[in-house]
Amino acid sequence: MAYIDEVLGRSEHVLYRARRHFLLCIGLIFAKTVLVGVVITAGWMSYRAFSQNTEKLLGLVTASELIFLCGGLISLILLGSIFSDYLRWRSEQSILTDRRMIQIVGVFNKTVQESPLDGIKEITHTQGWVGRLLGYGSIHLKIASEEGAMNIEHVRHSRKFQQVILEAKHHADRGYGYLDAQALFHLSTALPEHPVVNGQSEIRRTLEELASLRDRGILSMDEFETKKREILSRI
Repeated sequence: MAYIDEVLGRSEHVLYRARRHFLLCIGLIFAKTVLVGVVITAGWMSYRAFSQNTEKLLGLVTASELIFLCGGLISLILLGSIFSDYLRWRSEQSILTDRRMIQIVGVFNKTVQESPLDGIKEITHTQGWVGRLLGYGSIHLKIASEEGAMNIEHVRHSRKFQQVILEAKHHADRGYGYLDAQALFHLSTALPEHPVVNGQSEIRRTLEELASLRDRGILSMDEFETKKREILSRI
């Protein structure tokens, strides 16, 4: 089970997931890989240069052996750092749900920062020229909490993410949201008792189908809300 599944509340739906742009992770990994190659090459050349010196330092190892061990240790540290960078990229993410914004940081020790949608006071989007070329940017949220801010750095499709946040906040402020199973149950009990029960079932089934189309991205939030209000106005 993914960690986010433990964080989500009952009937809470994920609207959008964002991670740092993968090119930033790849760029960092590539740079460290090149550095590993440089360390190995330099270590090998130094080892060959001092291989004729058999005098042992501190009575333990020769100079060439010491250089070889140091080069190997540095290479292992860099390789571990590369693996850590990948794990961090995979595990750290910002998640927008129909109720709140969640930011998960950390690989093994997780730190979760969150804010309800109605607690988001201001949204700022920044994007440099490199970000415009590669398709990433940063979103800064001013929130009503002790932290006071939530910074989502270097995420893919940042402009789209900003628009989704604004749309979700717009619907949350107006009391819209996902029509979950519990809401459908209350809706069905609130329906007037007409002799024709099939009519109530048809309305409930239509709402469920509309929610499914919205979840799959076939209907936009505005289209879904328009259709939902149209159906509920018939009750």
